[in-house]
Amino acid sequence: VSQHETADSFSAETRLPSKGGGGFNWVAGLYYNHDDIHRERETQQSATPTTINRFFGDATNNSYAVFGEAEYGFDFGLKLLAGGRYTKEKKVYRAKRLTGSLAAPTPSYDTADSPGVFDDGIFTYRVGANWRFNENIFAFATLSTGFKAGAFQEQPSSAALARVPTDPERGTNYEIGLKTDWLDRRLRVNVSAFKMKYRDFQTAKVVPDATQGPTGTRVTVDSGDATIKGVETEIVIGPARWIDATVRYTYLDPYFTNFVQTSAFLADGSPVITNGAGNRLSRTPKKPHAADLGLQTSEDADWGWLRAQVSMDYQSNIFDNNINDFKEYRKPRTLWDASLTYHLDDRFSVRVWGRNLTDKTYRIWQTGSAFYHYVQYGPPRQFGVTLRAKFM
Repeated sequence: VSQHETADSFSAETRLPSKGGGGFNWVAGLYYNHDDIHRERETQQSATPTTINRFFGDATNNSYAVFGEAEYGFDFGLKLLAGGRYTKEKKVYRAKRLTGSLAAPTPSYDTADSPGVFDDGIFTYRVGANWRFNENIFAFATLSTGFKAGAFQEQPSSAALARVPTDPERGTNYEIGLKTDWLDRRLRVNVSAFKMKYRDFQTAKVVPDATQGPTGTRVTVDSGDATIKGVETEIVIGPARWIDATVRYTYLDPYFTNFVQTSAFLADGSPVITNGAGNRLSRTPKKPHAADLGLQTSEDADWGWLRAQVSMDYQSNIFDNNINDFKEYRKPRTLWDASLTYHLDDRFSVRVWGRNLTDKTYRIWQTGSAFYHYVQYGPPRQFGVTLRAKFM
């Protein structure tokens, strides 16, 4: 598998805020982004190939947006907010495929003169409210929407498919939360719950492609509908100046409500379709959580101060594909890190650290088919020293 990609991007944004004062505040602005992307993809069956099967893609993307948000705060602690954004996205995608002998390749198709075009304008918004009951209790609720422009196939089998973008991905998120401090701010408890609904959720996957030989592959882009529900919690406790601890726990319920995936291509080029409705979204653990414990000497000492910290990071099982067939599956894993930092003052410090102390073998990415399985592993046990200096 060979890949080559170059990209040039430019973006600019300007904002005009209100002067403040009183209960009413607002901000308005303009945004622009431009991308030029060149991409090449090829899968070969031999270390010394005599044939070529290379896909070229050139994309020019332009995005324009106008946005604004306003909020009004009441004297008794309630604040209301509302904002909107109109985005105009235009993508022009030119694709070419070369096949045949390596010495004299021939174009299978070339859409340079008649490219695929995605051109759409979409309005998104955010509304919400928050209430500061007192200095220690803050509650909030928001409803927000977002979108992602339609995508083109990276390795389309025909010129017609090369010109057809997916529908834009749209999301609607509902969130409520509570932030609290207790025991003279020695204990902090934050909790939030959310529900994200996706429509035309975009997924990219490397799938077997028999038109390129028994071990051939192709990148395909599909879309579906999904709902992610979750709860996020954070507890921070500092009973004394020399000790502190943090625990973060998340529960996610991420499943497709409608999803049809292209799982392979037969020798005649026809796709194999798999129904993935009810499957869990790829690379989404259901129960990730982490914890830190820190011990520190007083910062008032003439010689400086020391801080020791131990961290734990747990990740529950993960599917790396949306079909959930256990071929691309990650087992739960727990990583332990530790460090000891000497601070001479606020400017200079030296930190001795160790990561993955139990030398856990774990995967961070993988993809495969009936003929291969590519795996990327996380770093093994590591030790190091970091010197820090601030000159401003």
